[in-house]
Amino acid sequence: MTKVLIAYGSKHGSTAEVAERLASVLRDASSDVVAINLAEVRKSSWPKPADFDACIIGSCIRIEKWLKPMRKYVAKHKEALSGKPLGIFVVSLSVCAGKDGHAKEKYVKDFIAENGLDANLSAAFGGVLDISKDSNLSGMMRKIMQAAADDMRKDSGLDIKENEKNDFRDWEQIEQFARDFSSLLKNPQ
Repeated sequence: MTKVLIAYGSKHGSTAEVAERLASVLRDASSDVVAINLAEVRKSSWPKPADFDACIIGSCIRIEKWLKPMRKYVAKHKEALSGKPLGIFVVSLSVCAGKDGHAKEKYVKDFIAENGLDANLSAAFGGVLDISKDSNLSGMMRKIMQAAADDMRKDSGLDIKENEKNDFRDWEQIEQFARDFSSLLKNPQ
């Protein structure tokens, strides 16, 4: 059984849900998967890529960057990550704002180049904009996000519902990424 590490950075849970869906699909394809949110565990507890046959790394995008724990993890383990099958993904609202090419170029391809990684598979997935009263945003932050949502709506025509949780993730795309990664593991080039 192939051991796969999914190391990701999630702030509010959207990226964690993506990582868990990837893990579920890979488990169904007979992989032994460990999925861990590096933003929630101590650096000393981070798994080593060398202990796995393949890795997937991913992050939400915050202020146009990968989360800091993910950037540190990649910097520390880039050699080990490049020596095995590697998938990379980001979760970003810019994907659902009609800027998916921009998101993949800026947040995935540039990240790969900047870190000298050799990824076999990469993707940019849409995110979640939760501006509901039940969200974990403060009142001021909710107002800021609502203003950003208004701008996104005008710029892209995106259907953003006020005071609701807007989920723009494409679960079929996410599951296909996992199936493609599983195929890669079964048929290495």
